[in-house]
Amino acid sequence: MELIDGNRLVAMLEKEEIGVVPRTVYAIDYAFFRAYLPEKPEPATSGIGG
Repeated sequence: MELIDGNRLVAMLEKEEIGVVPRTVYAIDYAFFRAYLPEKPEPATSGIGG
């Protein structure tokens, strides 16, 4: 029996694209959107009977 280094195995699978699908993941840049937010957030309203 031979042990397999899991990180190395995953790297090899990624390199050869075996059993994986490449995709792009985007992260939100909160600093960018902060400039568009009001100073104080308005209180939430339920809209029912309001």
